[in-house]
Amino acid sequence: MFLSIWSVALACRRESTRPSIDLKLSQDINRTKDIFAPFLNTPHTQQIQPENKSNTTFRKAIMAALSPIVPVRRISSLPDNVEDGNYTRAAGLAALMIVNLPEDGRDLKDSWDQLRGKYTLRYNYKEYQHTFSFFKGTWLEWLLKLPGKIGKNISKKLQKADKPLYETKFGEFISNIFNIELGGKPINIGKAYGRNKKILAYTFKGTKINKLIGRALLRIPLISVVVLSALELPAIFKSFNNCEGYKNRIKSGFKQITKSAIYIISIFTGIGLAGAALAKKGPTGSLIGMGIGAVAGSNVSGLINKQIDKI
Repeated sequence: MFLSIWSVALACRRESTRPSIDLKLSQDINRTKDIFAPFLNTPHTQQIQPENKSNTTFRKAIMAALSPIVPVRRISSLPDNVEDGNYTRAAGLAALMIVNLPEDGRDLKDSWDQLRGKYTLRYNYKEYQHTFSFFKGTWLEWLLKLPGKIGKNISKKLQKADKPLYETKFGEFISNIFNIELGGKPINIGKAYGRNKKILAYTFKGTKINKLIGRALLRIPLISVVVLSALELPAIFKSFNNCEGYKNRIKSGFKQITKSAIYIISIFTGIGLAGAALAKKGPTGSLIGMGIGAVAGSNVSGLINKQIDKI
């Protein structure tokens, strides 16, 4: 009997003391959480917090103002690509900037010399436009003069491909639509590079629009279009796997293809036309025009692609 009474009393004691222990433990846990909360939560919050809109606008304004500086223009969209996770395009743009540093540096020097009144015009910029090359003056120019039989064949094919849009089927198509015609024999305005390629300048006849489009087609190298298009492929492939369901994947993929095509067309159209329009003022005008065209093309592409995203 005594043992039974003692057991009941002990059980009652345990039941009566447990709530107070649990309450104290819960308070201690909450107090500990409050102490370490700033260290646990703040970094995570900072990582997922989007960039301030005013900072983004300011950054883009700075990039737009510096767009006539060619290396800056080439990587102006780099932060946006990194933010969107498009690391392939970002790496490609950085690589193109590095590859073109020698030629871009010479263009900047010509512009600076013109501003100081120390630049000698090589030809009549108001009437003629020289052809643009993907390889000329870059770190890749050596590919146009490879040694050996195989190397010479490779260089020959690269030289054949290194031409402006004006000399392609697409250029012929545009020329027929806008009735673009050459105004006379081209002139040789530079040294030969590679094995047999020369820098030629052309003049066009017709209206101002005819001449402007013809000049723009001479300023866009075919390989540049191919390279920039290739940098869009990872984003296109990724878009096909961004959602569930066959129909949704097809829709997402074709939307990205459309957006990529609009981006490429807008960028090259802007750079080509604006650059050609101001190139009549010489190297400085050419760089400023290309910068304006790149910014305008990027903004037009962004506006159109936002509408596509809503579909």
